[in-house]
Amino acid sequence: MVGMRSDKKTADGAPAVRESIIRESITRIAERPETDVLIIGGGINGAATARELALQGVDVVLAEANDFAFGASGASSHMIHGGIRYLEYGEFRLVKESVQERNRLLHHAAHRVRPLPTFVPLRTTFTGIMNAPLRFLIKNYQGAPAERGALMIKAGLMLYDAYSRATRKAAGLKRHSFLMGRKAVRREFPELRPDTRYVAQYQDAQVESPERLIIDLLSEAEDYGARVANQLGVTGHESGTGTSGAVTLTDQLTGRRVEVKPRIIINTSGNWVDLTNRALGHETNFMGGTKGAHLVLNHPALLEACRGGEIFFEHKDGRIVLICPLGDRVLVGTTDLPAQAGEVPECSDEEYEYLLDLVQDMFPNIPITREHVVHTFAGVRPLPRSNANATGAITRDHHIVHLNHASGSTRGGIPLMCLVGGKFTTFRAVGEQLTDHVLDHLDRDRTKTTRGRDVKGMIRRYDPTEDCEKVVGEYAAALVERYGSYANEVAEFISELIETGSDPAAAQPLTHTRGLLRGEVAWMAQREHATSAEDILRRRTNLRFNGEVNDAVVSEVEELLKASVG
Repeated sequence: MVGMRSDKKTADGAPAVRESIIRESITRIAERPETDVLIIGGGINGAATARELALQGVDVVLAEANDFAFGASGASSHMIHGGIRYLEYGEFRLVKESVQERNRLLHHAAHRVRPLPTFVPLRTTFTGIMNAPLRFLIKNYQGAPAERGALMIKAGLMLYDAYSRATRKAAGLKRHSFLMGRKAVRREFPELRPDTRYVAQYQDAQVESPERLIIDLLSEAEDYGARVANQLGVTGHESGTGTSGAVTLTDQLTGRRVEVKPRIIINTSGNWVDLTNRALGHETNFMGGTKGAHLVLNHPALLEACRGGEIFFEHKDGRIVLICPLGDRVLVGTTDLPAQAGEVPECSDEEYEYLLDLVQDMFPNIPITREHVVHTFAGVRPLPRSNANATGAITRDHHIVHLNHASGSTRGGIPLMCLVGGKFTTFRAVGEQLTDHVLDHLDRDRTKTTRGRDVKGMIRRYDPTEDCEKVVGEYAAALVERYGSYANEVAEFISELIETGSDPAAAQPLTHTRGLLRGEVAWMAQREHATSAEDILRRRTNLRFNGEVNDAVVSEVEELLKASVG
């Protein structure tokens, strides 16, 4: 539990909680410092790895220096996709893995991941057809760019379908198709720019709330014994012989220090990988991330023009960009600019105008202004350092680097595994691969697989809506939407708050927004490690994303948070 707040700010500008009752998550780690594995980083890959290891019965501690999903995982384009554009760079293994993992998520995490019709407007037939083989055959190919034409996209989609064949049926996806000719395009997509001659159509997937998916994974890991804490950063290390070294972790809210003595360390801190390694005594230079900025628009006409799917297209500068429905909002992205290690980026004025321009270019007759923008956000893709001539050419694949905590050599000391790169879509496969490395080191056999396992919250047989209605009435559907199959646990928690008198109005929405119940604030603080209003408004709900937050909402959440944990 956490207590009162001070004037100190967290990395995203949220007020930090300082004068504290001892946080239970930290105490659980302090009371038993020995562990098999210490995971540093609470994004999607760290969460997936913690879940995977805990399911095998491996003792695991996960420490996140900020809040869960603070970095790239919480600033993604919300896409669960195979990455069709990676085919032109010859990344066939990555595309195959991504497509298969996408299909698994559609089947085993359907409460978070949903099919997304994707439309690719095209103006030419044959252009760009030689770019892909030349990029594949010639390293750092720098030939003149050519607009991607229909034939090139057709070839890519045929391969895309082939990779998806084995799992497509279970995922409920269809093969690609093409709208041919300007009349057909105009009939189906009247708002698209008039020189559009084709629209390729296929299906990918979307995660409406990547942050909540991460919470699901972490909650499942905790169910199987993992010890998890946010606002817990690496602040020191002790070298030793054999496996005697220790890592010092400091609670960013209270200043409390704990030592952890792991047999293995896994660094999944994304854009912070090199900085984390430095705190562990290593000077590395693995990362070379790029910044991606997004706009969120409240624009019903644009939402209608998307026809229920993503508009995925090549902008006039050759970048692949997107305009995509997300609930009743429209997401526009993304940029691709060099970024610094550890950078916490914001959408710049130049990026803001760039994103507005790409919307106007594709839909010239739909007025787009700054007044339509309700939210902006940006993140840094955790990409490997590269000498590629363009940021788009940097691989989106991942690899695992093995170091050694004690000496930097490959002999003696605590093994340190660093995840470099990785896509959101492939998080399960990444967690599986890291876990296999750990099991091999520990000389243990795998006992469970997540390949056919539902993510916690997946509604398979039991629908908790009726049980929730008894407590929260008309808000039951919203509760199920947010928590999935364990929404009844949240309802029971709210009911207990009412019955004990802790909050007689716990089943009522906040005064200044109907998007969140009072009792949910307490749940998120006590069961989901939320320590600030921004944790709740940005990373446990979509309220900030949807533009439903003002100063009054922030103040009310802060007061409820203080009451629930103090």
